[in-house]
Amino acid sequence: MSRMRSGGVGTRSTRGSQRLRAAICRYGPKGFTLSMIETAIDMSDGAVPASVVAESLAAGRAMLNHPVEPLPGGGEAALKALAARGRLVLVTKGDLFHQESKLAASGLGPLFSGVEIVSDKTAETYARVFARYGTDPAASVMAGNSVRSDVLPAIEAGGCAALIPYGLV
Repeated sequence: MSRMRSGGVGTRSTRGSQRLRAAICRYGPKGFTLSMIETAIDMSDGAVPASVVAESLAAGRAMLNHPVEPLPGGGEAALKALAARGRLVLVTKGDLFHQESKLAASGLGPLFSGVEIVSDKTAETYARVFARYGTDPAASVMAGNSVRSDVLPAIEAGGCAALIPYGLV
């Protein structure tokens, strides 16, 4: 079922709504929670029960409070080995408070020479990071699990990239 919201933004489903709203809400549990509530309002023609809003808020709180669980497979050991060989800079997108909290809870913060929490990962973002750290892009490698936000923009900015699919980490 397709609807038109104010400003002519159409919504079709929860997944489509979340994509459309990502430009405003950005990423992470807070944006996802807002998207769930807005989708419930859309799908119910404004008559969403308070219990549904409460469930959405509870789900958002659960995501925010979910403990950080390092992925199995020696990721920390790999980061330590890489940090011994060169400078590591963490580039992540999302809510500033949430990302800072996750990094602190992980205990991995000291392995990074810098942390950049950005609103989106684009070629321009990577170019700014390379410039900020005085790094030649051609001597840099972005390792990430997203072709769209990790690999392609880093390459476009002149760097190298390694795709590490989530299922392999």
